[in-house]
Parts: sequence; C-alpha cells; structure tokens
Amino acid sequence: MNKKYVFTGAVALVTIIYLALVIHYKKYENEWFGINILLISGLFAGITIFIFTKLRWFQHGGPTSYKMLAIPVAGLILSVFLGLHYTEQPAIVVRQSDYQYSYALSRTGYMFSNLNIGSVSDSDSSVDIDFDDAEGEAVAYLFLIILVVVLVVGSAFIPHFWVASCAILLAVMGIMTYREYLLE
Repeated sequence: MNKKYVFTGAVALVTIIYLALVIHYKKYENEWFGINILLISGLFAGITIFIFTKLRWFQHGGPTSYKMLAIPVAGLILSVFLGLHYTEQPAIVVRQSDYQYSYALSRTGYMFSNLNIGSVSDSDSSVDIDFDDAEGEAVAYLFLIILVVVLVVGSAFIPHFWVASCAILLAVMGIMTYREYLLE
C-alpha cells in the first residue's frame, strides 16, 4: 500500500475523532482571554505549519518514515486522554446555561491547590533557533519529540489546552501527509 494513502487515512480518521470530541465536549463554546479556543487552536496550527515548512527536512529530505508519523499520533492520543482526564470536570452537565467551568473543581486544580511556587528570576539568556542550519531527519525528530512532550504536558495541566494541542498535532500530521504527496 502506498505510504501517502496510509498517512491520508490516519489523518482523516484522527480528524474525525478530534471533531467528534470537540463537539461532544462543546469546546466551540469555550474561550481563553475572551477569544474562542478553536480560533486560538487554528492560529497555533498555522504557526506550526509555517515552522515545519521552514525546516530543511521538509524542503529537501527524503520520504517520511512511519515512525515519524507515529510520534504525533501517540502525542495526540496522550493529549486527549490526559486533557480530558485531568482538566475536564468529572460530571458532564447537559445544558450549557447550567455549566460554569471551574479550574478548582477539575482534577488538576485539586492537585495544585496547595502548591506554593516561588518566583522565577529574570535572565538575559535567549534561545535562537536557526532553521536554515537544520540538517536531516534527526533534527526533525528532535523538534517533533520536544513539541509533542510540551503539548502533552500542557494538555494535562492547562484547561482546554488539549483542543489546541490536538489541532497542532493534526497540523503536523497534515504537513507530513502533504509532504508525501510532494515527493511523488
């Protein structure tokens, strides 16, 4: 079977499941700082696509391996599971008018309610990533693994972040699939 069709099928299946979860949990009604979470997720996904298309792996690399596609799929599964388990309230309310999200009532809010975290000092260090120097598939793997770890951890602790995390990982999977079509 052709790899591009496997990638396309995986992306389509995961997208359908993601959309079903977004609709089931009514995430289209949630906001961060007064902005709909789906708009923020789309913005993050667009930024991710822009960054990935600048990597030398995308522009000049060889075929994408199945292992590389498995990384965002595993991250997406973990993001959904941890996001739903730790940041969503256990009881599902039927009517939205009765529903008021409370981070304190979520499992993560309970875990961190008694934590006292000290201040972090400011530093002058900055990270400069030069994507023109990114050579080969190894850098793409490293970048992808770091991205997935950050997204999975964020999904476990930040309310509604699993929606943005899954959108970003779907964008990564989509860009991998698009790349397979370009290599033909």
